[in-house]
Amino acid sequence: MTAADDLVAAAPDEAVHPELREPLEKYRHAVGGGGFGAIRDIQVRRERFADYSRRAAARYTRPTDLVVRDENVPARAGGIDVETRLYLPPSMTAARERAGWLFVHGGGMTLGSLSSSEPTAANIAINTGCPVLSVGYRLSPEVRFPGAIEDCSAALDWLFTNARDLGVDPLRLGVFGVSAGGALAAGLAERSRDGHAPPIAKQVLIYPMLDDRTSVTPTGRDAPEGTWGHRANAEAWAHYLGPCVDRSSPPLGSVPARARSLAGMPPTYLEVGELDILAPEAIRYASRLLESAVPTELHVHPGAFHAFDGIGTGTDVVTNALQQRWRAMRAI
Repeated sequence: MTAADDLVAAAPDEAVHPELREPLEKYRHAVGGGGFGAIRDIQVRRERFADYSRRAAARYTRPTDLVVRDENVPARAGGIDVETRLYLPPSMTAARERAGWLFVHGGGMTLGSLSSSEPTAANIAINTGCPVLSVGYRLSPEVRFPGAIEDCSAALDWLFTNARDLGVDPLRLGVFGVSAGGALAAGLAERSRDGHAPPIAKQVLIYPMLDDRTSVTPTGRDAPEGTWGHRANAEAWAHYLGPCVDRSSPPLGSVPARARSLAGMPPTYLEVGELDILAPEAIRYASRLLESAVPTELHVHPGAFHAFDGIGTGTDVVTNALQQRWRAMRAI
């Protein structure tokens, strides 16, 4: 199941929010007009992404009072240990136990690392005042489902077991997933709901990949040039699920939108850009949550595209989106 090329036209730049047009042009200049998804060789894609991430990280200054340490988390069921990075904000000196968050980075299932996602994970800790455990899950296509979500499950186990030592209430754990990390976060919340992972008090899903069918036969317009498009999205799901999975009936927990029921899922905060190809599936997922009486907050940002918050840093559009996230996370 892969997307047919040139089935739908890309959204024109005129549809992009005015504040995001110049940042998008700079992004295209930095990584190539087609974005990372247009780089067919995965190893080359990873090298370019790592270089781009290093340059972006060079502009980030980690607060001196933020404690950061790497933790080697024991794997589930005898697998290899999971690399994680823990962020402890200065507000942890308060007597009251805080919430804790598991952060799951994006990257289309093939990209991303603890280092590339450090600015985002650190900012979550600073702006929420909560400890954050970032998980360096194994990437596809080398590791197929359920490898990545097993790594996330192991990290959540560790966070739950060590919560009291971190000044965290074990019943106030949230999971924060970005793009591909949103698929893993929502799948982990489903596992938790079904009793196969520690309790999750809230899920925060930022332009999440939720449905493997979206880009097989796309009907809406494609993404603005250089952002996450149908071809890259179809490839990401193919890499993650692998050739042995029956895509007409994928394994339970592998594709969040395919869950038979969303009843009993944790309260959810979900946001996506209007021009993101993932917007329709995010809206459908939010609707199903609401129909299942799950407290749900959905934001669709006008004129925004996939990863707009990383590309448009400093704009009012991004600043407002971040403030909404921090507020929703503090309310856990």
